[in-house]
Amino acid sequence: MIPDREECMRMLKENGVPDNIIAHSKAVAEIALEYGRKIKANGEKVNLRLLEAAALLHDVCKHESLTKGNEEERDHGAAGARLLEKKDMPEVADVVVSHMMDSIFIPGKLDSLEKKLVYYADKLVNPEGRVTWSKRLEYLNRRYPSAVEKFKRADPMIRKLEKEIKSAAGVKE
Repeated sequence: MIPDREECMRMLKENGVPDNIIAHSKAVAEIALEYGRKIKANGEKVNLRLLEAAALLHDVCKHESLTKGNEEERDHGAAGARLLEKKDMPEVADVVVSHMMDSIFIPGKLDSLEKKLVYYADKLVNPEGRVTWSKRLEYLNRRYPSAVEKFKRADPMIRKLEKEIKSAAGVKE
């Protein structure tokens, strides 16, 4: 099952997701759908309903994971995927688990347009709203100083993904 926007919003509220994370998720969905619609208009197959649901629900368990002790428990992508699988939403779960920063390092992990679009769109939203990847990277480096090396490794791969998405969408640099 792939929930519609209204069902996604209900799930976020029922799961106690704070307003700031909901606002972030809405912004991610807006960006993902913007690119998804353009890519679809250029003849590619994109499941816009799946794209919207996964973008809205990608951080459904983030608030819970922030207080967890070990790294595995803090993996809100995996926690969100488990929750969605329990709700009989395996397609959405498959996209949600792939939005984490480390997915860019795993060959074949971002194996669908929906996964690529949610992953990329998530990298374009700061607390104040939509930003470029460069601005988001600056924010991430300040917010998570222990992960700066990981972000440096991810940067060229994310820039390559950005070019792929923009090219497919017919967006000029």
